[in-house]
Amino acid sequence: MAISAVTFSPKEFEVGIQSQTAFGTGLVNGMTKIDVDSISFPSLAPTQVMEQRTGSRFVDKLDFFQTNKNTVTEIQLSGTLKESYCDMLLTSLLQGSAGYALSSGVFTISNNYSPISLGVSGASDEFDVSGTSNVLLTVGIKSPEADGSIVLPDCVCTAFNITGDMGTEGGRVKFTATLKTGAVIGTSDLNVTSSGITMGAMVETDILMSDADNTRTLHGVADVIPTSFALNIENDAYFVGYTKAGGHQVIGRAPEMNITCDMSAKYDNLTEPLIATFQTQTGSGSVAVTQLSEDSTVSASNFGFKISSGVLTSVAYNEGDTMMLDASVKALGSSGTAEVFSIGF
Repeated sequence: MAISAVTFSPKEFEVGIQSQTAFGTGLVNGMTKIDVDSISFPSLAPTQVMEQRTGSRFVDKLDFFQTNKNTVTEIQLSGTLKESYCDMLLTSLLQGSAGYALSSGVFTISNNYSPISLGVSGASDEFDVSGTSNVLLTVGIKSPEADGSIVLPDCVCTAFNITGDMGTEGGRVKFTATLKTGAVIGTSDLNVTSSGITMGAMVETDILMSDADNTRTLHGVADVIPTSFALNIENDAYFVGYTKAGGHQVIGRAPEMNITCDMSAKYDNLTEPLIATFQTQTGSGSVAVTQLSEDSTVSASNFGFKISSGVLTSVAYNEGDTMMLDASVKALGSSGTAEVFSIGF
């Protein structure tokens, strides 16, 4: 066989996601293109067994075992945040059977949150993924090679990180999303015909940190001057059961949804007391609001988020051109159906 002189730029690859209408059936005919900084490779991790047996100094080739069944594949997507796929990823991450609301573009999580059940059997207690629910997603990596695209069906978002820094790209908001699938990833998923994957063009404007201008509260301290933030939402998934084909039967969620916020704000007479607040917190009376938004109530008209009841987990000086105070906040539940967290775009 002769060598191939064809070369490809990493920037020729494209990434997209699409909502599935059935468990086990990936869709790539109308994908939403993701504005990624670079292409990530999925964590393909087939089970391999190479234990040395008696009779040789080596692992015998007949003792080598590998299977791609009953495994979990993960992929991370990082880039510039756009509203269209942000809504899709957050829906996949947050959708619940109780304590969850999506109204007028605002996601709200309450203390009584309960995740949905996803499964292959179509039982009455399983969430219906038909239509455009955005709960179960297909991730597609479109390659410039004719038959080199990769498709990961049955993905759920398990973590979402949103960051903004006024010193980087004018405060343009960035994201990192983690998705997992328990589907069997085989040759047909790794050698997909690229021409069969369709992605729409990105036409939306960017989301800026400065869109969250008027309400700037750090653990109960209003009117702070933040220069950067990092919002982290984790709602991990696990995969249980098995099918003859090698997939999983049920997708569940971890016991805790973890929501944290790191913020760097100007050190002054307003933020300095947070140092003592952190050191002297005592129980439920120490919770306070952390919020970045245009309006006092988080809305879809501009980017914004609110942790309704949080505690400080760290504070520290941050030396720059001016002294800053870095603070980290963790969202806590309270009682009944009280709001814990909300976010809008």
